[in-house]
Amino acid sequence: MAAVWKDKPNSIDATIYQTITRPAKSRRQIRERIEDVFAKKKSWILQKYEPNSPNRKVMLKRLNRDIEMNVERRMKEQQTPTRIKNRIRISDGRERHDVAYARTPDVSLGPNTPFESTFVDLGEHVDGDIKAFNYHHDRKIAHIHTDGWKASHIEDLMGLPPFISIGCKVAMGTKTSSGLYTPDPDKIQEVKRTGVVLDTFTLTVVPDPNAPATRDRIELRARDYPVGTVLICDRNDYSRVYYLKSYMPTTGHLSYMRECSNFDYQGFPHNATVIENNIKGKLKKKEIYTIEKVELNPVIPDEVFRFNPRPSYKVEDLRLKKP
Repeated sequence: MAAVWKDKPNSIDATIYQTITRPAKSRRQIRERIEDVFAKKKSWILQKYEPNSPNRKVMLKRLNRDIEMNVERRMKEQQTPTRIKNRIRISDGRERHDVAYARTPDVSLGPNTPFESTFVDLGEHVDGDIKAFNYHHDRKIAHIHTDGWKASHIEDLMGLPPFISIGCKVAMGTKTSSGLYTPDPDKIQEVKRTGVVLDTFTLTVVPDPNAPATRDRIELRARDYPVGTVLICDRNDYSRVYYLKSYMPTTGHLSYMRECSNFDYQGFPHNATVIENNIKGKLKKKEIYTIEKVELNPVIPDEVFRFNPRPSYKVEDLRLKKP
């Protein structure tokens, strides 16, 4: 119960290094993915410029060139894992990532490596009519976007995975008018009495065979299936999850794995590995995190999330205009 209802920090400021591995894709698959990324910009060009106008032809030619350059880059990059230096700042639903990439083995990342790009998602805190934007510092370009994004596991590393936490809150809480859940004493007593989280699910807790004195092995599964989700947690603080495996109940394939270590006094891990598999159990993405430093609940100035490109930057508004 303490792990389920543990308050997440209101703000986070973390510097992390990531190594991302994905299965190799064909040129056609990569091009389709890159075209999807550039779809908003293409729509913006088609709306902004008249058909057959010279400006439209020039802009589309530049766009195709950028797409092809990115395809070539991804074809080369996928030969080795992608390494990223990332400073993540989250505050009140707003998220900012300052990113530097090492796309080839000869490039090193360290404390003095300058950031190449900045991505900001304002969530519900829209700045005027801007919800999301990014800067490409190397090209001196700022983009305004229609939709935001979330691109980090950083909050998930704080405790129980969201799908378990939400499910437990539904089973042991009462929904308030604001849409949040508060603990329900009657439901909690029922869970303590029966050991059943929901009618069709069972919860098992036993000592972890590898650390029986300090850790517990927790298994949550549907009653009619042999596998579900397995967690290894600190016995005194279940929000400190050392190991998590989640399986697809119908096939038994591993769908998600997270392993954390080197927890600090705040309960935050400084090393983590996250593996995501597809429906067939084949590798979709593997991310290795090394957290250099992390501050929980720091004061982050509003200016960090404000759209304020440098005067030398070209601003492109990629939001689609209503006809």
